[in-house]
Amino acid sequence: YCINDSTASPTTSASPTHAPTISSVPTVSPAPSVQPSLNPTPAPNSVSERFKLRLYWSPNYNWQETRKETFWCWQCRGGCKVDKLIEIDHCKGADYFQYYGEDNSYRPFSNPELCVTEDGFDKESRPLRLKKCNGGIKQKWDNSGYSESVGFNFDKSKPWEIHPGSKMDKCVTQMHHPKAHERVFIRRCQKPRINTTSKWVTYG
Repeated sequence: YCINDSTASPTTSASPTHAPTISSVPTVSPAPSVQPSLNPTPAPNSVSERFKLRLYWSPNYNWQETRKETFWCWQCRGGCKVDKLIEIDHCKGADYFQYYGEDNSYRPFSNPELCVTEDGFDKESRPLRLKKCNGGIKQKWDNSGYSESVGFNFDKSKPWEIHPGSKMDKCVTQMHHPKAHERVFIRRCQKPRINTTSKWVTYG
């Protein structure tokens, strides 16, 4: 029998395969979706860092017959869950929130699917509550400085007022001079401004 000493030479193509083609114009969907999302995800850079929202205090304020500095912040009564109301309590144990600039909403840091929601005007029995975020007008808040060009910020020397939607004559506040567990609600700005309880700052 015969044994070949080497394998046959490999075949070589005389015409190598051409380089792959690349489209110079990207394809575009001919029919983009018409119906936008009812609850779009905010752009990452529009979400603030977490903070506690403190009722602004100044050395010339005289709350509860004293000029001693006090620290009152937003807190979810009974935890930041659906339908829980917002109250003020000592800042040390208060809840953290975030501001979403994309839809002008305030949301608890521990439960960002919920939004602080307006539930009526001029009544302490109609406090702010947490509801599922839906992009509605009752979850949009206008931040202004009242005679100053100030909005939401992290500068503790630049307080601002919080107004429901575009109702600039109404302010987020609590009843008269602050004390623990007072409900946060919306009333006409005149009284809170007289009581020096219409402004807020970030804290912590």
